[in-house]
Amino acid sequence: MLVIDVEGASDIIELIPPSVEYAIFYARNEVLHLNLKTVAFTLIYVLKGRSPWLAYVSASVRQVNPRVAVTFIDNAQYFHELAAMFPSVHFVAAQNGNRFPDLLGGNCLPANRHYESTLLTFGEYEIESYQFQNTNFRETNACGSLRSSLSWSAQEYEVSKDQVSFDICFVSTSFIVDERIWFQENKLLAEWLREYLRAKPYLVSVVAMRTGPQDQSAHEYETSLYKELFGDLITLSPRLSPDSTYRTMDSSQVTISCGSSVSIESLGRGNRSFICHPLHEPGGLPGPLPVSATFILATLDREEFFLKLDNFIEMTDTSFRAKYQHSIDFFCHSAATREIDTALKRYLGSSLDS
Repeated sequence: MLVIDVEGASDIIELIPPSVEYAIFYARNEVLHLNLKTVAFTLIYVLKGRSPWLAYVSASVRQVNPRVAVTFIDNAQYFHELAAMFPSVHFVAAQNGNRFPDLLGGNCLPANRHYESTLLTFGEYEIESYQFQNTNFRETNACGSLRSSLSWSAQEYEVSKDQVSFDICFVSTSFIVDERIWFQENKLLAEWLREYLRAKPYLVSVVAMRTGPQDQSAHEYETSLYKELFGDLITLSPRLSPDSTYRTMDSSQVTISCGSSVSIESLGRGNRSFICHPLHEPGGLPGPLPVSATFILATLDREEFFLKLDNFIEMTDTSFRAKYQHSIDFFCHSAATREIDTALKRYLGSSLDS
């Protein structure tokens, strides 16, 4: 088995049977896989018209000669292109982030393509979006979030719910200057939340996006902006790991974000999640959604934001799920069922046994 890209590799490796040999391809050049055969095949593939990068990856796949190639970077176009180049290898990609429309066009795979790969998604939203843009795969399976599923513990979840720490968890998508639409919306929503809290002093945790030594300057900048904006109205929680963010969301009444992947995963964890992001840009589903997703703020409207936030805080998790269950599944299948664990093991096992 070949795990392509070290990002999320540990989550995938957790599901690989001990008897299966695997290798990791470092797709971000953390480690270069160079030997005489790799160099030779890279040159051959370049002469055949492949880009130097795709030629290098192709040469590495050829040398490993796996039965299965798997990645956690589902929107890496080269991964899906490789599936057609190596028909004897089963390429399986598990979704790792939101695939809502991105004005820069880099969040989803290109339109009008057919890939010989298998795509595992959070929910039906991504599958229908790709179908709308005429992008098809060998197989698709809506089965939830791998990272959320692996972190799921019914006991810890119940403890979090019994010891609710916050009324609202605001998941930051960063103030760092960027043209992507949800970064702009993040600041606007934060300003609305500040206004909301002045009238209704709820306990709020803001989960910071930028943490760790590699993001130190960005983290300091983000922290200073939130402190300037909210002062003592909030508790700023560092995003130490996906697990720490899940625990903060699980122990909050309502999660708010501009479509951060963890807020979508929060739906699959049974939480009240208020997702504020337009879903009808090019690349997304056109017109009315096929579900009644009124927990989505698809058009930025300040009064509607206040009204929906009031409504979600007054609801319980049970009443929220009862009202929106079909819609919730459309965006993210349940983490508690561990559906994606089962699906991924099945795909990997059947490919290795064939």
